[in-house]
Amino acid sequence: MNILLITLAITAQLLGYGLLFFHLGTGIAVVISSYLLIIIIIYRLILERKKEKREEDQRDYRDY
Repeated sequence: MNILLITLAITAQLLGYGLLFFHLGTGIAVVISSYLLIIIIIYRLILERKKEKREEDQRDYRDY
């Protein structure tokens, strides 16, 4: 899922900057959507890291 979002974000970036030369409104909309995709990717990575941290805390055997 993350790979798909990254691919969509990169494609939207390239397409958006290309469209800025031909259709300004559409280009701006695509660039903004690519930034939203990047924000979603970062949010998902943060959630995944918190989940991994919780799992590590459950398997912590340092306090025998």
